[in-house]
Amino acid sequence: HRGHHKHGYRYIPAHYETRTKRILVEPAHYRTRRIPAVYRRVCDRYGYSRRILIRPASYEKIHVPARYELRTFKVFVPARYVPVAKPPRCGTGAPKFVRHGIVGVRRH
Repeated sequence: HRGHHKHGYRYIPAHYETRTKRILVEPAHYRTRRIPAVYRRVCDRYGYSRRILIRPASYEKIHVPARYELRTFKVFVPARYVPVAKPPRCGTGAPKFVRHGIVGVRRH
């Protein structure tokens, strides 16, 4: 359909496009970690070495944040017609001005 067009529309042929998307690979979760007990060796009053418990074993929850990756893939875009932007006609609407990057309408 090369050269084929409708009035006010432009023909875009079918094609493939490469797109990149952020994909969730692993959701956020909690991991439980065991903290081992802490012991210390001491000598009793008879000179024997003994092991005493300083801190019992415990567990802690560790937050593991979500992990994302950027994935690139191709998608097929079918042929289509898109409207052509029409240039503004002279003398329509109020004149516009730009001040500090802001477009405004001049009032008389």
